[in-house]
Amino acid sequence: MAPMNPPIPMYSRLPISNSLPSDARRAARGGAAFPGAFIILPRRPRWKRGRISPHEKYLLHYMAISLILYAQAKSEKGAIRRMKKHFSWILILLTAMILSAGCNKSKPPGKTAEKAPATDKAKAGDQAGAPADASVLDEVKDIYVCKQNSMYLSESEEAGAICPDGAKVLEWVKKMIDQGWTRDDILELVRNLQMGRPLAQENGQPECAQQGVLKAEGFIMSYCPYGVQWVSSTLDPMINNLGAALDYKPYFIMQKGADGKLTAMHGQKEVDENLRMICIRDKWSVQKWLEYTRCFSAEIFNNREAPKDWTFCAKQVGIDPAAVDACFKTEAASLAEKDLQLVMKYNAGASPTAVYNCHKNIVGAIPFQNIKGAVCRLIPDPKPEACSRS
Repeated sequence: MAPMNPPIPMYSRLPISNSLPSDARRAARGGAAFPGAFIILPRRPRWKRGRISPHEKYLLHYMAISLILYAQAKSEKGAIRRMKKHFSWILILLTAMILSAGCNKSKPPGKTAEKAPATDKAKAGDQAGAPADASVLDEVKDIYVCKQNSMYLSESEEAGAICPDGAKVLEWVKKMIDQGWTRDDILELVRNLQMGRPLAQENGQPECAQQGVLKAEGFIMSYCPYGVQWVSSTLDPMINNLGAALDYKPYFIMQKGADGKLTAMHGQKEVDENLRMICIRDKWSVQKWLEYTRCFSAEIFNNREAPKDWTFCAKQVGIDPAAVDACFKTEAASLAEKDLQLVMKYNAGASPTAVYNCHKNIVGAIPFQNIKGAVCRLIPDPKPEACSRS
């Protein structure tokens, strides 16, 4: 089972001097060092002469930044000292690599280059190369994932969550805008920063989205405490918020042993309860399963002093226990085949795993409010009104 709130490793920074080595300053051509981080943001260069194009110059600066970030992430101080010591040589080597790789495109003797006619594509390229404005900040917020909570920065701000690394990134981007960086250069640099992993992860299956509808398939174990909690803390609020925009269905995590019999992590009682819930889901309805599961959570699973029998909850929601038992004995095992297949298809072996639109998995009993932004991202327009409310 996956823990309800798996600990997210915090990103620790090594204490590094605010001042750069003199050779690094000269090599960076007036780059600005931000307090608390050994990072260079080059000012927009003044192109006078030489064979290095502006794009290649930016590439050089970007590679230098990447090397510095790599050194910063190392846990040994010796790695940083070695990086500082050999910084100028690294820049010289990078420059030589760029010059030899792409800067020696000579023209055939006796021929002059013809000026290409202006086209709409060229004009679009000129606009793309224009200095970025403040609107790029919103794009950065939708790219950067906070290490502290695995939320996109835009989602983190809406939820009021703490994301100190994201705040620093926004400060850097503002300085880049002031220095005349282009939108494409800024976004490319941000995409290559070290950041957290989004809550919703690809599972390798194609998307099956419908316009304005979120398909949610929840994979749980009936006696898994996190699976039970997922129903109350994630699924119920999701239903209340998204309403008709949500198409949900539960599935149950089991395996087949060498003898062909079903097994489950919490033993035979879980196999039996999984099969009963599958019968209620398929022979009655998903809504009846939800009502039964709410009773199961309150009166059986969480009732330590005087737990009720499953028949109590069946009667509570208007289901004949004898009919459930008949399905359990004759049909449940064959009905469970689909559950087994989908667990394998979506790689959903941890309880709970929610699969959205067939191609994105979110693992863990994370309260809906904490994944609302990630979930709303997955709903094709038009999105439900709840997605626009904070």
